[in-house]
Amino acid sequence: MKVKFVTTKQNLAKTIDQWITPAFPSWFKDLKVSVAESIQNDFRTVRHCPAFVHLFKNAHVLRAPQDISLLRQEDGTIGSRQPNEIHQLSVGLFNFQTQMGDEWKKFSSVKVDFNGTFVPEESMTGMFFDPIYHQDERCALTAMTGVWPMHPELYTHLAINLMGQRQCFDDEGYLHINRGTPLAYLYWPQGKPVIEPEVVSIEEYERDYLYVHTNFVGDFIKKEKELTNAV
Repeated sequence: MKVKFVTTKQNLAKTIDQWITPAFPSWFKDLKVSVAESIQNDFRTVRHCPAFVHLFKNAHVLRAPQDISLLRQEDGTIGSRQPNEIHQLSVGLFNFQTQMGDEWKKFSSVKVDFNGTFVPEESMTGMFFDPIYHQDERCALTAMTGVWPMHPELYTHLAINLMGQRQCFDDEGYLHINRGTPLAYLYWPQGKPVIEPEVVSIEEYERDYLYVHTNFVGDFIKKEKELTNAV
């Protein structure tokens, strides 16, 4: 399976191997126990657990493609403080209290939108998870678990929803995320695809790849079903 990452940003495409990387953490690779030792001493590591192996084998780590500086205002509003000269990302937020109820009002929302769209060869689904197994690299924010339906003719841009409490930000309200910091796992239940970048002009992108439905995701699913049944 192949998935195109279509973008107008040449640098985002050029550095794709730096911000979409294999999911195996370094500590997992360093766990080397011989078969003989494992049997004789009944010593097993997570390398013997299919759940870990399957997750890392069939996932990518989505990393920050550039430095990101966030500023949290007293009213909870969060925005990107550092200018993004090459516009690879945009930072927004949701109002958790409005969208998810009072239980969520203690959390701050950070939505990181990448300037690009995934276009799969055929309909498929990805899943976002928090990069918990990259503890030595991670930032203070938590990636929200979510399902990402993709279709060759229904384009959805790459975006990661993050959340955090007030203590994630320093006393002045800042949170700095360095380039290369893991933001989320993108897990592929159907098997990890090959991701190939494609750079297009702004005119081509706006004309051919800007299908974005402003209503609930149910509309996406309904449209996907219509297209699938039409084949």
